[in-house]
Amino acid sequence: MKIINYLNYRVSSFLYLLRYIFLNLPQHFFYLISSKKKNSIEDQIIDNLNNNGYHICKLDDIFQNGESKHYLDKFHDITTEGYKSEIFKKKHEQYIQNFDKSGKHYIFKFIDNLSQNTLSKNHPLIEFGTSEKILNIINGYFKLHSKLQGTEIWHTFFSDKKNQLMNAQRWHRDRCDLNIIKIYLYLNDVDEENGAMDFIPNSLRNKKYQNLSKFSFGNIEPWKVYPNDHRINNLDKKEIIKFIGKKGTIVFVNTVGLHRGGRALKKERLFCMWSYVTPASLSRKKKFNLANDFKFDLSKPGNYALK
Repeated sequence: MKIINYLNYRVSSFLYLLRYIFLNLPQHFFYLISSKKKNSIEDQIIDNLNNNGYHICKLDDIFQNGESKHYLDKFHDITTEGYKSEIFKKKHEQYIQNFDKSGKHYIFKFIDNLSQNTLSKNHPLIEFGTSEKILNIINGYFKLHSKLQGTEIWHTFFSDKKNQLMNAQRWHRDRCDLNIIKIYLYLNDVDEENGAMDFIPNSLRNKKYQNLSKFSFGNIEPWKVYPNDHRINNLDKKEIIKFIGKKGTIVFVNTVGLHRGGRALKKERLFCMWSYVTPASLSRKKKFNLANDFKFDLSKPGNYALK
């Protein structure tokens, strides 16, 4: 049985690699003939993603001339209105009642819960996620025109009662693509007390800890999604990066590497998230809906990212 499982794993991995190559070739070609020159910070972020699987910096490093403040103010407005809503209050009550049960009730999703997941072309999350500066980095890493798979603003409820680690709080890999880049923009200070994310850079492909958990694609057994491996818990703490940062910190990370969300024990965590995949991703459906105000000129990377 072990031999059969191993052969199935190797065959499925090989078939996905072929899919990755052939489905991505057209957008790789278009990227090569249309990509723009990167500035020094963009090159640095791409290099760090290639070498370490992550990069942390300030939003001001990427956006100047008041652009970073513009985005932070827009996201602040969204959350301020959301906190006034009855939906937020109800979700908080549900969290208190279901504190020790499995599920992601510890997270409130502003877009999912408040706007039925439908975003217009002028929505700040769309403007930011498809901006030239952000796509210069993401597409420069992938070396092709990428897809914006999801975007959200999350509030993590906190409690000083320690419970069992649940869902994304356990070590896992994202698995719909060969590489997946997520961006986290902190809207408040994030540290050990409110759920800073942990990441193992050397768990990426061709790194020394790549075998801590299988690289599998699509729907797989839960034990592969959340590996129960004592070797992870026994790693030297220097091998684990904790993404701590002040408000306005931005994190780029390849979430195919092993990672986990922390537990918010003393204060809430508030952040924006964007997720990027290649055209070969097994998850073809976006995690948000587009309003009817979009007209797609697919020669533009920002439009292609939303198609």
